[in-house]
Amino acid sequence: MDFIKIAIVGDSISEGLGSKKYNYVNSLKENLKKAQIESDIKNFAVSGTTIDYAIDKIEEINRFNPDYLFIFYGNVEAIIRPDLRKETIITTLLPKRYHKMFMLDPRPFFSKNIFKSFIQHMDNIYRFLMRRVVCKLNGTYRLMEPNEFADKYDYFIREMKLHVKNIVCISNVRIDERYFPGTTLSLDEFRLEIQRISSINNTMYVALNEWQKQFLWKCIYGNDHYHPSKDGYEQMGEFFANQILNKINKEEKDYARI
Repeated sequence: MDFIKIAIVGDSISEGLGSKKYNYVNSLKENLKKAQIESDIKNFAVSGTTIDYAIDKIEEINRFNPDYLFIFYGNVEAIIRPDLRKETIITTLLPKRYHKMFMLDPRPFFSKNIFKSFIQHMDNIYRFLMRRVVCKLNGTYRLMEPNEFADKYDYFIREMKLHVKNIVCISNVRIDERYFPGTTLSLDEFRLEIQRISSINNTMYVALNEWQKQFLWKCIYGNDHYHPSKDGYEQMGEFFANQILNKINKEEKDYARI
């Protein structure tokens, strides 16, 4: 049985949400094992991080010495966010807990407890309404602009190529415009940069967003139509495993022709 090491850098989609941090790692590992490939997967992903975090992790990733490196960024950076950085009437009236990053984003999941679920649904409605009010009165911003992201993404890949043979650049995700107004076009901007830089550096590019389009929102997404559901993570892990297996099979066929 073959053996490979995989490192992952990314945000909450890769780390997972909640106390159990459910993500696609186990599914990826299990689907590789079905193809007679054992794997050691190190997940460096941390919720809310940008490509800056990946750059800070270069030495640690190199010490792990992976055969494959999954780069899954361009989501957190691209989302159009309500601007709470300036003092206005609306920011003064808004409860402090909602001033924290991501607290005006929709909830990805709800409790199974009826009472807790009711409170969370009310909170979600408040988030939905206040996000639009703040965007209207205070304007919006992004954590990073596409040109800055592109420079840092390219730098990270070039540094990692010195040590890692197989770099996998994963597109950002498909997201529901109703819950994140203006974000679809922003994601497209970042996605084009990811694809361009992957091509320039001759790395593997995985169009995750295109794969996601075949599913209804409720099939693979949580309630925020951004983070995957448990079933979504299972299918995502299988999808990523198939990308690796296709690459390995192609390399074996190319080698056989020599």
